[in-house]
Amino acid sequence: MIRNYLRFVFRNFKRNPGFLSINIIGLAVGIATVLLITLYINHELSFDNYHEKKDRIYRIVSFGGFAEKNWGDYVAGNPIQSMRESYTEIEDATKYMNCGTNYLRIEDVRYDDISMLCTESNIFNIFSFNLIAGNPNEALNTPNRVVISRSLADRIYNGENPIGKIIPINLFREEAEFEVAGLMEDIPVNSHFSADIFVSYVSLENTNLCLDCGQRMYALLNEGNEAGIDSVESRILSHIRDINGRTYVDDIKLEPLSDVYFSKTIEQSQGNMQYIYIMSGIAFLVLLIGCANYMNLATARFSQRSKEIGVRKVLGADRKELMTQFFLETILLTLLALPVAMILLGFTLPYFNELAGTEISIDWLQNITLYATILASIIVIALVAGSYPALFLSSFKPSDVIKGELKPSFSSTSVRKILVVFQFFVAIVMIIITSVIMNQLFYVQEKNLGFDSDQVVIARLTDQELMVKHITVREEFEKLAYVKEASSSSGVPIQRGGSHIIHELEDGTNIRFVMPTVDENFLSTMDIKLVSGRNISTELKEGVREVLINLDGVKRLGLEFPEDALELEISGYTVVGVIEDFHIKPLDVEMQPILLSQNQWGRGYGMLVKLQGGNIANALDGLKEVWNDMGALEPLDIKFLDDQINELYQKERNTAKTIGSFAFLAIFLCCLGLFGLVTFITEQRIKEIGIRKVLGATVSNIILLLFKDFGKLILISFFISIPIAFYTSEKWLENFVYRIEIGPVIFLVSGLIVMIIALISTGIRSRQAALTNPAEILRG
Repeated sequence: MIRNYLRFVFRNFKRNPGFLSINIIGLAVGIATVLLITLYINHELSFDNYHEKKDRIYRIVSFGGFAEKNWGDYVAGNPIQSMRESYTEIEDATKYMNCGTNYLRIEDVRYDDISMLCTESNIFNIFSFNLIAGNPNEALNTPNRVVISRSLADRIYNGENPIGKIIPINLFREEAEFEVAGLMEDIPVNSHFSADIFVSYVSLENTNLCLDCGQRMYALLNEGNEAGIDSVESRILSHIRDINGRTYVDDIKLEPLSDVYFSKTIEQSQGNMQYIYIMSGIAFLVLLIGCANYMNLATARFSQRSKEIGVRKVLGADRKELMTQFFLETILLTLLALPVAMILLGFTLPYFNELAGTEISIDWLQNITLYATILASIIVIALVAGSYPALFLSSFKPSDVIKGELKPSFSSTSVRKILVVFQFFVAIVMIIITSVIMNQLFYVQEKNLGFDSDQVVIARLTDQELMVKHITVREEFEKLAYVKEASSSSGVPIQRGGSHIIHELEDGTNIRFVMPTVDENFLSTMDIKLVSGRNISTELKEGVREVLINLDGVKRLGLEFPEDALELEISGYTVVGVIEDFHIKPLDVEMQPILLSQNQWGRGYGMLVKLQGGNIANALDGLKEVWNDMGALEPLDIKFLDDQINELYQKERNTAKTIGSFAFLAIFLCCLGLFGLVTFITEQRIKEIGIRKVLGATVSNIILLLFKDFGKLILISFFISIPIAFYTSEKWLENFVYRIEIGPVIFLVSGLIVMIIALISTGIRSRQAALTNPAEILRG
């Protein structure tokens, strides 16, 4: 029986190679999309799952700060030793912090982008970081010892055993030699933190670094003690508050390792669960569009298969047997599309990684989820794409077929129209959302931020000694021919962090001012206008701390005129000038009240350098040369301010590119289905086309005739898509304080793009039919 079904199926495929190709391509694209997004979701949900003790590992996060209170993964104080010794609920605990450098220089060879963490041997007991060589219990217990990754060892030592080798490391200005005490496997990419080198934490005791000012901490609870988390949190909080009277930590929370990547506690979490939902929806919708294409083409060709079905019914085939054949036909077609989908997946994965900013790879031997997804896709396609054609085509009565009176049990034409409307509805919604995101990003980039970022370079002062000599560094930079001006500043515009102070008004309300330290060159370097008063002085006077206030700050103080703020005392600072507003925070935050303060600390952390028009490359080389000539032990960290502003919205830009790519993929599938339907309709109406041409119809008349019905369906899709796209876009735009207003132009342009693409795809086939000699058509 199955053999006969297969013979019928392959015979049908052989007779209709064009429709076979369209269906295979449509289903292959749908399957490839599902597999691609499954890989992405699997990658995102797999973070930190490989740790054997993952169910007992908790990250310690704290709520607090000096002026601005928030949740952060840096914990002040040092409760780790007490947690190990006296907390019965805890088996072990560890901490780590960044080591202040990201490069190595070994025998005059520089290795960039090296990530280092200062930590303890306990990290190997808590996390499943596999140590290939060395003792995990002792490797990091002694000063000046390191554990390095296999890939780094291969880069530096060309496969030689690194144990006992000496690596020179500049650790917070203190350059010293470190012995390699351990070799570990590379930390998997699906880890919320990673490192090429673990440096023994006790090495920091030889530096002037504050070791109680903030580290990342983790606790490993004893088995069965998860219920004691509340008591552990309160004990840690009490312990931290007892250290030197530090009362600015308001709360402590233990966050399960499984929640860290998609943290709902830390504002700037690494993962985004909303993005998972969006991508899942896209995968499902694209697969449905592929299924809709198959259903449309299968039911549109019912007249060609009616005689086959009628004869088989006369010979005794019942409806169940016919449905089995059509379901089998769908499954076989899906299996033919599967290898094409695999090829598409392998080809598109690198581009997807670039768009989404991921490092996903395919492991065909161990990725069980991928095979489960393939099986699920086949089942979904068989049920969704195969069910309606099977029910529809098996419903013909033999007598109707013989008489030529085909009256199926329900209208295939109506279903086809609904499917076309659904397909283009999905495509248009995705196009509109992409347009809104791109318009918002363009608005953010082009908005007047209140300062001139053009050709401004941010030079981060990473060298401890040169931080103290920041004025000298600035003066040396300004001597360069391509440098217009430079300014030493602790606060770079459009940054998320920064120092703050709280000023209390007479009515008890508080104003939180952002307060970066700047020098007298800041206003001219950034082209920020002084409205009233004077600039801050170059001289520091004892007991006097001069600040500049922006107009927003004047307004929040309840003052009517800028001049009213002059000589005002704000939390111990004296206002000497009023400046125009500028955005010191990203545009998802409203305008902030700002105080620009004199640098009272004698240390500079960053330099804003305004370059002259000309050879930018020479200017950057000159800055680096000056920096090196001043004896810097670490390289100059240079970045253009425009690039930093763009990086703030990189996640949104990746989202727009990804959704946009899938939107045009959806349009491609829709137009592919339209091409197939137009091909079939053209064959059905070929004699009508010939008669119309004889009566004087032009090529454009024929094209519009065949496109007219589809154009109406696309218009219906467009009008249905407007409220859905508008609502979704408005929800996304709520993330921005400064945002675009969604006008009709975005909708009209998106609809016009889809209509033109659809017209082109249908016009290609219609034009071929319209150009055929009418004599040949009528003679045939």
